[in-house]
Amino acid sequence: MNMIKHNMRERNTDFKTLEMSKVDRIKPLEEAERFRKVLWISMLGLGAIVLILTYFKVI
Repeated sequence: MNMIKHNMRERNTDFKTLEMSKVDRIKPLEEAERFRKVLWISMLGLGAIVLILTYFKVI
């Protein structure tokens, strides 16, 4: 019986930490969106540079 209570206590704390992590997960999502935008811009920039260089037959 004591073991069951202990397990319930652990589950309860896990649930609380899950609730907290839901709140904390909002900011990293915004960071990921910003990072994705930067990645896309850098990829497009690299593509443009490669196109320009191939146009001038440097590569």
